[in-house]
Amino acid sequence: MRGTSLIANVLQDNVGDELLAVTNFTATLSTTTEDEEAYDNFVTAKIGETKTLQIQFEDGAGSAVDLSGMLFVCTVKNNITDDDNDAVLQKKSSNGDTEIEIISVDGGIIQIKLTSTDTALLENKNYIWDCRVEDNSGRKYYPIRGVIQASTPVTDYDTSS
Repeated sequence: MRGTSLIANVLQDNVGDELLAVTNFTATLSTTTEDEEAYDNFVTAKIGETKTLQIQFEDGAGSAVDLSGMLFVCTVKNNITDDDNDAVLQKKSSNGDTEIEIISVDGGIIQIKLTSTDTALLENKNYIWDCRVEDNSGRKYYPIRGVIQASTPVTDYDTSS
């Protein structure tokens, strides 16, 4: 992938019987520092809901990237300076985990699964997130990052706290 732009299109939905919303995002691999990049990939999540993000990786020509041998890590933090060990959530594709699942190796598609237990850890505020891609040569890329806006649902609101 060196010298090639990597684009990640995010489809936000609940992937299943109920399609709630589909939003397309695009992020291009670049050499800028984190402070220069915008958090322009916006995701909404209700606290306690199940959420699945589907991401398709494409090269600069719009062709799907072959995901053979790649590893993915998605991290959600309060602040960019927080240590990864202090992340609110972290999902990985390694070790046979289904937290991040490669849906189509040739089609360049992964799914990041947030369970209701995961989103129950969120508070009514904004978080930052990104997805790191590591290729089979050990090179790391950060092609997509953004904001997760967590909010309390109206239905099932817990008044006991």
